Amino acid sequence: MEDDLQSASDSLKETTKPPHKPSPAHAPKQSHKGTIISIILIVLAIIGGLAAWKFVLNSSKSTASTDESKTAASAPTATNANDVPSATLTETYNSTALNIGFKYPKKWKVTETGGGIRVESPQFSYPTSNLGSVDGNFRVYIRQGARKADGVYIGKGIAIKPSETITYTQPEPDQRKTTLLSSFGDSSIDIFSFFLIAGNFQLKIGDTLGPDYGSEPDAYIIAGGYTSSSAVDDLAMNAVALDYYATTNAYKQAVQIISSIQLK
Repeated sequence: MEDDLQSASDSLKETTKPPHKPSPAHAPKQSHKGTIISIILIVLAIIGGLAAWKFVLNSSKSTASTDESKTAASAPTATNANDVPSATLTETYNSTALNIGFKYPKKWKVTETGGGIRVESPQFSYPTSNLGSVDGNFRVYIRQGARKADGVYIGKGIAIKPSETITYTQPEPDQRKTTLLSSFGDSSIDIFSFFLIAGNFQLKIGDTLGPDYGSEPDAYIIAGGYTSSSAVDDLAMNAVALDYYATTNAYKQAVQIISSIQLK
């Protein structure tokens, strides 16, 4: 009987004994350690990505800055020291002899003599292609009927670019609304010597108007270029570089003067 009771007691202990499980302290350690490693790897990947992105960004900025510096260094732009100041067209000039009117900046000078009009900018220094730096001005010249001396300069002019359209700001009712401005080099397409309003003549690079252009008495000669007080002929202009001539305030104001012309 005692043996039976002992067996029953042992049987009860075995059946009530909880089933075997892995040590609670052991299993979570493996899972927690794996999570930490995963987090560390993710953080390292993010840090590495940010570092790479910052490096690429800085390299791009450095390249852009270098390119901008090279561009700024190579472009021959005008400064306040060697250009006329910025200005608007505030003055009006009307010529009864030529039946023409236009506006010009206050500091520009207008003289009418010998059947022609000179509109000249204030003096400034500019680089020429063959004389070095020159103290001179930009001149707009207007007359009716080209003279033989004018034809010499016009005849040697070779178009350095296609003619560009100029829109008149306040044309008279019977005046055309636009015209064509053609830029020429003196016997060359590698320099700028003068521009000429060529009416309906759409020129291409290398074209020329010839020495007889504008010789009719009622034909208007409207030209402009860089010159100086030592130049005797009205169309005697100095040659300047192609990448310089259109960058100055003087040139831009001259084109504005052209745009303001009214044929009375």
